[in-house]
Amino acid sequence: MASSDDSLRKRPGLDRILSYFLAARKSLSAVEHLHRANEIVATARTSVETVVALRAKVKFLTDNAARELASLRSLRKDSEAIDTDGQQEFHNVLRKLDSADARVQRSVRQLKATIVEQSFNPAETTTKNLHDFVDEHGVEGISVAIRACIDQVNEAQAEFDDSNEAFDAEIKAVERALPSTYTDDAADEELSASVFHALEEQAAELAEFVQSLVKHYDLCVTALKHTEGGSEMVEQAHADDLQGHAPELLQDVEPAEQLSQEEYNEMLTVVQQDAAELEYVTQDIQTLAAGMESNAEQLDVEVNRLRRLYGSLTDAVRLLEDIGTRLALRVNSNAIYRDRWSTQKLLIEQHLVELYGIHDLYEGFLDAYDNLLVEIARRRSTHLKMDKVMQDALDKVEKMRDKEIERRTAFRDEHGEFLPSDIWFGVNEQPARFDVTKADANLSELPVISEEVLAKAVTRSRKKLPRS
Repeated sequence: MASSDDSLRKRPGLDRILSYFLAARKSLSAVEHLHRANEIVATARTSVETVVALRAKVKFLTDNAARELASLRSLRKDSEAIDTDGQQEFHNVLRKLDSADARVQRSVRQLKATIVEQSFNPAETTTKNLHDFVDEHGVEGISVAIRACIDQVNEAQAEFDDSNEAFDAEIKAVERALPSTYTDDAADEELSASVFHALEEQAAELAEFVQSLVKHYDLCVTALKHTEGGSEMVEQAHADDLQGHAPELLQDVEPAEQLSQEEYNEMLTVVQQDAAELEYVTQDIQTLAAGMESNAEQLDVEVNRLRRLYGSLTDAVRLLEDIGTRLALRVNSNAIYRDRWSTQKLLIEQHLVELYGIHDLYEGFLDAYDNLLVEIARRRSTHLKMDKVMQDALDKVEKMRDKEIERRTAFRDEHGEFLPSDIWFGVNEQPARFDVTKADANLSELPVISEEVLAKAVTRSRKKLPRS
């Protein structure tokens, strides 16, 4: 601690030197700071090693957990894509079913609205429509089968949704377990190393200060021993205050070596100068000790933080391992949903074809009925034409017969009296009569179709317009 100073103070007396000595002995309590500094450095070295080891473990677990979590998210994304595609296809199939069913129902309404002509069966007392001739058991059977398929799809969807929701919950549990604030920053590791180096430097500086206090104390002891009456005080001080101080830092009371007056004066000057700096050195030691405690606390905070982080990561890894035992179930759930949907989709599409067939059958029935009305009208028209031809022929034959009668009468009048009656028995016979009858007497009567009904049927048949 001593420094050169041109200004010499007045040489101190025994009392002053004794006060320097006592203050120096008191300052040796700073040795405890030195012990504490050594403990801090040793603990800090272990802490730095722990930090390095924990950071390596944390990085390893973090990287592994991140990869496994990414795999889980990828698998969940696949499940979501399968779910989305399946639901979209299902909705498309439902739209087709709704459309096909609407077409069938529209045809049913048209069948019910189409009244069968009463002239088809005059003996029938009740009015019938075309729907009365349709067996709807086929439609009902298809509807039941389609509802069963839809129930199967909904059941598969519910099970798949439950599986995906459980998977989402597991992924969120991992995300909550994984620390969100950890970053593998090299600056953090460098900070721990720099704190440790700072502690080493602070400990070395503190040791130098403590050594200067010990030297100052030794010099105070020497000054007392070379001052008249001082040796007894040194011995008494050693006897009273030896306990509580580090024995290796204290000198035993030995006979004083002879010093020249000049050496004695120089020694007192140094003692006096160092005594003036004693308080500042003590404060510096306390400041260094407090700084070391603060730096040590930083390392402790980092160690505790990494330990907590490692604990959280360990929990997350255990959770990932537990989830891993059920990954096969998740993958299998995707396959089961796809298979069940594909099976039901094929069945629904088959039933959809059946619905299309029923619709075509109903529409064909409606179209055939319209054409039947037109056909009946055509047949009736032809029948009337045939009747007219036959009636015209009969009229012609009857006229020819009348003329034939006139001619036969004229022949008899002119030649009858000269001809014997037995020469030809048919000479006086009348010409033959002709009559036309139906060959098939059991044929049905052709119904009479009103002009309005026929006109509508012709229009629909020719233009294929929707029935009103």
